[in-house]
Amino acid sequence: MQGKQIMKRLIFIVVFAVVVYQTGRQFFMAEEREARNYIYGQLKTVFTESAKVAANGYGLSYLRGGQRIALTAMKNQLPAGDRTRPAVVLIHGLDEPGRIWVNLAPVLDKAGFNVFYMTYPNDQKITASANLFFHALETMPRFISGKIVIIGHSMGGLVSREMLTSPEINYAALASLGRVPSVTDLIMVGTPNHGSQLARFRFVMELKEQILNLIETDAGLLQGLMDGTGAAGLDLIPGSPFLTRLNRRPHPAGVRLHVIAGLLVPWSDAEIKTAARGIGQLLPNGEDGGLGRSLTKMTHMLGDGLVSLDSATLDHIPLTRVRGNHMTMLRNLRSDSDRVPPAVPVILNLIDQHD
Repeated sequence: MQGKQIMKRLIFIVVFAVVVYQTGRQFFMAEEREARNYIYGQLKTVFTESAKVAANGYGLSYLRGGQRIALTAMKNQLPAGDRTRPAVVLIHGLDEPGRIWVNLAPVLDKAGFNVFYMTYPNDQKITASANLFFHALETMPRFISGKIVIIGHSMGGLVSREMLTSPEINYAALASLGRVPSVTDLIMVGTPNHGSQLARFRFVMELKEQILNLIETDAGLLQGLMDGTGAAGLDLIPGSPFLTRLNRRPHPAGVRLHVIAGLLVPWSDAEIKTAARGIGQLLPNGEDGGLGRSLTKMTHMLGDGLVSLDSATLDHIPLTRVRGNHMTMLRNLRSDSDRVPPAVPVILNLIDQHD
């Protein structure tokens, strides 16, 4: 009995500490960011071998025969006939190093596209990831002769937007010089363009990622820290300095943007309003009392479970809604499932329209 009381108190203390920390961190975000970046730099300096091992896993890889091959192993050329195929670059999000593409990538390959994956230390600050993405794309003119489409899931869409709009990178000017491939389209799937409150509790996703890495790869515990120390989570908090700067910039010139947002609720706004009117007719005054508006707002706030519909939406950018959560709108959770994730045909249709 005494042991149960001690456990309850410990749980209460931990929960209380987390709530206090998450509530108060907004007042020292700059200091926390600086501390996290400093710790990350020190880790890479002290544990140089682990940093090198981790770095070897970052960058671009190529889908060939169902396998991912690092471009560094391709000897600066693709197999005969592949160089002129249209190219798609897939970039993952926070704490999700590429498993999200398990359904989309083979479909794109079968449809005749060169499929490239971008892998990066996703827990570092987003500006650093954008720079790494840019430097990886600098190698692509040796492999392909045309333009590219970028598909970003979750934070991968923000990394791509940062790369394409950063005045320090100046991507458009360098693309015009042939240093990097021109980007025709950026398709953002479940991207928190205005942040996510759940980023405050992203340690749960980080724990999941590290457990999967230990199970599926030979990565050590120390290498789990080499993808960053959580600065990306700070960037994803609504109203963060990063998001404020990014959303003040104009959209990248000459690039077609499209947003795909997931909705957990299986009913459209029109169906919810119709149902609310039906309920209202059963009431004495014959009105729903704003029930339809309230339910619709709740549906939008829920979004895909991690990213609300309002956060995914960008002004003047086309938006497509699909049914599913943050993961299942793009991939199946079971490998033996023959279900087609709803975002996959949308993506294929968008690429075909602009091909």
